Amino acid sequence: MLDKLDDLGDAAKAADKLEDISDGTKLLPPPKELGDVVHWDGVIRSTDEIFDPSKYKMLDGEKLGDFGESVVEGMLRKKEFGDYDTFYAVQNKSGNGVDIVATNKKGDVYIAEVKSTQQDKLWNNGNPRDIGLKGDQKTMGGKEYSEDRLDRAAQGDDGYTDGTSTEEAIKAQEAIENAKANGNKIEHKKIDVHVDNDGNLRDTPKVKDWKKPPKKKGK
Repeated sequence: MLDKLDDLGDAAKAADKLEDISDGTKLLPPPKELGDVVHWDGVIRSTDEIFDPSKYKMLDGEKLGDFGESVVEGMLRKKEFGDYDTFYAVQNKSGNGVDIVATNKKGDVYIAEVKSTQQDKLWNNGNPRDIGLKGDQKTMGGKEYSEDRLDRAAQGDDGYTDGTSTEEAIKAQEAIENAKANGNKIEHKKIDVHVDNDGNLRDTPKVKDWKKPPKKKGK
């Protein structure tokens, strides 16, 4: 959709805002020129073809975790990171779930846990330290954890009672099954997002494989 920004901009000249796009999405007016930052459905996305960390800044009152996830979504929409264009929202009432489940037109699936921080000690003067996982996210690893949470959401269990997350989880599961059947990529990643005290993204998020820790010897 972003690659049609110029066409949308022409339509915006005749209206205060863009709406009733084919998928029903409500859009804010487009940026004045290519390279501006667009606030689109609450997600900050640069219109540049290449991901540019300098274009991402937290909105007033925006939660750090929400900002981090929007940054990762914006990153994954770029061709260099897979050109993902469909994102499923799977979250329970406590705000827990699967941060990112995305698919692209090829049928690849990208699943990620996003960790965001403004701690200078973790930024470590440009040599970022790992933002650690805890609990099931750490012990189960990406594949097992995401499958478990998607299954819970699909069943409406564990606080996934808003209806939307259940529907989204079912769609995500279908995308994963299709990827398996067609031999497409299914990736599980942990992504660290470092933000400075003024709300600016410090650098491109750090991507690591989201694996289950190895068993300790003797166990």
